[in-house]
Amino acid sequence: MEKNLQLITEPEKLMAWLDNNDLLLTLYEKEAKVLLGYLEGHDYAIGVVDKKMVRVDICDENYEYEDYTIDEFIDTVCEWNYDLMIGAKRSMENASNNITFNEAKEYFEQLRADEKVLDKMFAKTCYGKQLKDVCAKMTQDMISKIDDKVKDTDHGQRAVR
Repeated sequence: MEKNLQLITEPEKLMAWLDNNDLLLTLYEKEAKVLLGYLEGHDYAIGVVDKKMVRVDICDENYEYEDYTIDEFIDTVCEWNYDLMIGAKRSMENASNNITFNEAKEYFEQLRADEKVLDKMFAKTCYGKQLKDVCAKMTQDMISKIDDKVKDTDHGQRAVR
């Protein structure tokens, strides 16, 4: 492991690092806990090298890492959650007995609870903000097209009268 690599494994430390180094995004303790839990479950960790956030492969004995932003961490964890939800739903659909079904359902419900937390985090990211802007523009474009059709229809009806 590189000697200046510092792993962030506790929600409070992640929150503090973000408060001190990322002016655009803050996390609540529950959000940080969910984020770190998914990373640990996928054998990754958040680290810091020379004041830059990195994603660390904790399965690799050398702790290989790459530059990664908090936005990228959140986006990746959202994808993992979605994939796990699909798997849990399949497990429910293919359960051979009630015990297996109930276990899969309980897991799915936990993933849904995580999804709600992750959705709030995602909305804070640059990706979430871009998505919101695109949706707003699409909505405005559709409203404009509907308005144009209504105006065309109004003119046509007046001419007939």
